[in-house]
Amino acid sequence: MIGMWQQEAAGFRLYLVLRARFCASAGRDLVARHWQWFLLAGMLVPGLPIVSIFMVPARLFGQSLSPSFGLSHRLGMLALFQAAGVLWLLPQKAILHGGRFRLFVETLPVGFVTHCAVSGLLLAAADFLLFVPVLSGAMLFGPMSTGLPGQAFGVADALTVLLDIVFLQLGMLERLPLMVVGALAADGLLPAACSSKSGVFGAAMLAAAVAILLTTARLAARFDPVRAFGRARRPVRGGTTGRRLLSRVSPTVRIQIGALGERPWSVGACCVLAGAIPFGTGALIGAFGHDGRSPIVAILGMAGVALLLSGLYRVLRAAHAGARTMMATLPVARSFWPVRDICLVAGFGMMPLPVFLYPLVAYRLVSPAMLGAVSLTYVGLIAGLRTVLGIGARFRLLVSLALAMAWAGSAIAGVVR
Repeated sequence: MIGMWQQEAAGFRLYLVLRARFCASAGRDLVARHWQWFLLAGMLVPGLPIVSIFMVPARLFGQSLSPSFGLSHRLGMLALFQAAGVLWLLPQKAILHGGRFRLFVETLPVGFVTHCAVSGLLLAAADFLLFVPVLSGAMLFGPMSTGLPGQAFGVADALTVLLDIVFLQLGMLERLPLMVVGALAADGLLPAACSSKSGVFGAAMLAAAVAILLTTARLAARFDPVRAFGRARRPVRGGTTGRRLLSRVSPTVRIQIGALGERPWSVGACCVLAGAIPFGTGALIGAFGHDGRSPIVAILGMAGVALLLSGLYRVLRAAHAGARTMMATLPVARSFWPVRDICLVAGFGMMPLPVFLYPLVAYRLVSPAMLGAVSLTYVGLIAGLRTVLGIGARFRLLVSLALAMAWAGSAIAGVVR
C-alpha cells in the first residue's frame, strides 16, 4: 500500500513539474510579446502601481467582512472578485489548459483527480496577484470591520472565497459545468457567513460552502471525467429554431460565426464588456446631469467599444489562415475575407451606437450633422483597426491605442468646438 502511494506521489510530482515547466515557458513568451500591457499599467495607475493595485481591492474585501453591510453588498463584492478571477483566467486559458502540450498530456496515464489537482495548483499559482489583496484585506482590514473572532475568521473567509474562485476557474478551464454550478451555489452561503455576529453560524456557513464545492467536484469526477481531457466532446447541435435562422444567413456569415464560436470564452467576454460599456456610459452621463461632459464620455465609450471589438479580427484571421491554401485556388480577391470581417465587426459595433447617441440627441447636446460625422468616423475607426493586424504582436496594442486616442481626440475637438 505504501509503495503504491509512493508511486502515485512520484507520478503526481512528475506531472506537476511537466505542466509547470510548460506554463513557465509559454508564460515567458507571452510576456515578451505583450510587454506593453505592463508599460500601459504603469502609465495609467497613479502613484506606485504595486500599492494602488493591491490596496484598493484589499480594502474592498475587508469592508465586505463588516456585518453593517447587507447581503446584496457582500454578494456584489464576491461577484466582483469572481469576475476579476475569470477575466484574469481568460488570457492565460490556453497556457494553463496545455496548448499544444495538451496532445501529449492526453497520452499519459493520468487520472481525473490528479489532472484536476495539478490544474488547480497551477491556477492557484497564476492567481497569486488575486490572492495577495484578498488575504491582506482579511488580515489588515478584517479585524476592524467584523465583530466575529477578528483576524482568524477573516482569513478563513478569505481562504474560502479564494477556493471558490479557483473552483470556478477550474470548471471553466476544464469544461466541467458541475464545478461551475457548485461555485455559484456556494456564493449564496459565503455572504451569509458575515451577516451574524455569531462565530458558530459564520463557521457553519463557511463549512457548508466548502462542502458544496467538494461535493460538486466529486460529482464531476464521477459523471464527467472524460470531458476534462477533451477526448469525447459531444457535438454541439443547435435547436430547430437556431438551424432555421442560420439557414437563412449567407454561408460567409455562417463561417464567421462558426469561427467566433470556436473561442466562446474570449469572444463572449469581449461582447459582454462591449455591451456593458454603453450602459455604464449612459449611467455616467446621467450622473453628470447631461452637461457639457456628456459628449466626451460618450466618445470615450465608443472608442473603448471599438478597441474591444477589434479583438474579434484576430480570431477571424486565425480561422481564415487554415483555409488560405484553398482560398488561393478559388476565383476570389485577396480582400474577400478582410472586407467581410470588417463588415461583420462594424455591424457589431453599430449595435450599441443608439445607446451612446440617445442622450446626446434627447438633450440636444450635439448638432445632428456632428452626430452623423462622429458615427461615420466611428465606423471608420473600426475598419481602420483591422489594418493593425499587419503590425507585429509586440506593438499592435500600442498602435491600436494610438489610433483610438487619435480618433477620440479629433471627435472631442469637433464636438466641444
